[in-house]
Amino acid sequence: LDTILRLAHPVMPFVTEEIWQHLPVAGDSIMVASFPKPEEAWMDDALEEEFVLVMDVIAAVRNIKAEAGLALTKRIKVLTKASGDALAVLERETPRIKALAFLEEFLLGEDLQRPPHSALAVVRRVEVYVPLEGLVDIDKEVARLEKELAKVARDLERVEKKLANQSFLEKAPVQVVEKEKRIHQELLGKKEKISASLEMF
Repeated sequence: LDTILRLAHPVMPFVTEEIWQHLPVAGDSIMVASFPKPEEAWMDDALEEEFVLVMDVIAAVRNIKAEAGLALTKRIKVLTKASGDALAVLERETPRIKALAFLEEFLLGEDLQRPPHSALAVVRRVEVYVPLEGLVDIDKEVARLEKELAKVARDLERVEKKLANQSFLEKAPVQVVEKEKRIHQELLGKKEKISASLEMF
């Protein structure tokens, strides 16, 4: 309780101070008590990566709903194409994803085919399909995709300029250059997927 109160103090100063004063702790005020430090043993990079994947999938569905003009709480069907570890994580977290993205159905598989007239989001090599036929104006979806394609084209141009700059390649740390190369590949993949979506519509 002491730790929770100290963590909450910056956003709930008066309540936490009042409760803390009734605890058998050393010190005059929670304001000058040391902020809790994380335990190294609690750190789990792999688990954090899994959590980020789940958050990104939920965010992708919510974003598509928002951009398509659908209410956040509208129960819809979503298909997700994934494989390997990503598929296992999403299968395990399906109940949470359905609850937080307000889904009626959340289908997962390695060989799922993209339904006609569906919005697409690519999240960490996972493809999220949201069927929109009967839910949205197709012309509006085309405009959304064209806008997204233009943004990807601008980002791609920026990264390509960096990678074509000999000074950047020679002076930047290796990991920074590698990161830009990864971003370049991801953007190329995204551009291809969006273009395919536009062709479908």
